[in-house]
Amino acid sequence: MLAASLVTLPGILQAQPSAEYVPGAEGLNCASLPPPGVYFRDYNYFYWADQLNTPSGNKYGPADLDTFTYANLPRVIWITDTKFLGGYVGVDALLPLVYQQTRLNTPGGPYSGSTFGVGDLFAEGTLSWHLKQFDFAVGSGVWAPTGDSGPNTTRAGKGFWTFMQTAGATWYIDKIKPGRCRL
Repeated sequence: MLAASLVTLPGILQAQPSAEYVPGAEGLNCASLPPPGVYFRDYNYFYWADQLNTPSGNKYGPADLDTFTYANLPRVIWITDTKFLGGYVGVDALLPLVYQQTRLNTPGGPYSGSTFGVGDLFAEGTLSWHLKQFDFAVGSGVWAPTGDSGPNTTRAGKGFWTFMQTAGATWYIDKIKPGRCRL
């Protein structure tokens, strides 16, 4: 794992214009992957904004904005019975679907419209271990630039490749493990 981490270090150190993944989406004990089987998760995100900001975070001049975004991210997870290094091998994938509605008034004129777009495909391989009072998981995934990223689209896709390595652990204080992350 150390060698794999060192190989990916140059990619991790590069600056990113924006993240692909919404922080906090998985919850507290979601380093605990489910037992072998096929699962489906359905993430739903809503976002409203009424202010346009500059890159430094200040309100952008006279712009009047009213925007709404809804993103649905269906995710399929398959944890196999196969073990590697003592952990269960798993794979998962998701594909964001994004709807945006915007009304913007600027000194240059008004704009109003709505768009629907498909985001970038994410695919990942995982390993998960389940001990008496601990769960561990590692994963390596890729966001492929398959989504709408051109002008006049939702820009649900980022238009570039992104690699994502994850690792996590859940410690259960008492001997009874509560239910794993609800899938």
